[in-house]
Amino acid sequence: MSILVVFDLDDTLYPEIEFVYSGFRAVASALAPEIGLPVTDFYRQLMQLSDESRLEVFDRFINNNNLKPDFYLPKMISLYREHYPEINLFADVMPLLNVLRSREVKVGIISDGYYQVQNNKVKALKLTGAMDKIVLTDFWGRAYWKPHPRAFTEMLGTFKIEPARSFYIGDNPLKDFLAPNKLRMRSVRILRENGLYLKAKAPAGGEATYTIDSLAGLPAVMDKITL
Repeated sequence: MSILVVFDLDDTLYPEIEFVYSGFRAVASALAPEIGLPVTDFYRQLMQLSDESRLEVFDRFINNNNLKPDFYLPKMISLYREHYPEINLFADVMPLLNVLRSREVKVGIISDGYYQVQNNKVKALKLTGAMDKIVLTDFWGRAYWKPHPRAFTEMLGTFKIEPARSFYIGDNPLKDFLAPNKLRMRSVRILRENGLYLKAKAPAGGEATYTIDSLAGLPAVMDKITL
């Protein structure tokens, strides 16, 4: 019988902070000459503001540098979201995908976030050819971001695999596991060091069935169920 393994993207397959830093570099490189700052100073300010808080980084930068928010905020957001990122997979991703392929497991991705942003990430990580199906939920609109079940039901329907033989691996207990749990899929939380949601607590019904600290631990979890 077939098995399906579906992954979240951000902080599951690659470190999301790499995308943040890549976006800051893109913004700094494009706008530093225009506002009269060295690129390194522009980037350093963004990094410092992000270290203080990841909320409203661009707004605070604009305020600190006495810039016009109505003009510069849309520019900064657009440059950040539309840039082609410099990001890399975690070291445990490709070895696991090779193991899953050797077992003839179907593999996929379900990811939230603005469609162009997530699509650029998938391309930069060269994941298109490594997956049997990729669902970027923003293709249908934000209403279908997790925890909406549509992406999960579509993934299951594509491969016609029983939920009990399907796994969803993610890092964010606030939203990642509510839908797969309701559908009776197997949910696996990966606890990445320095992950954004490492200390987050799941809402009722959103607890993962299993936890791992590396994707290398996934086959052992699968074997408990599929022997």
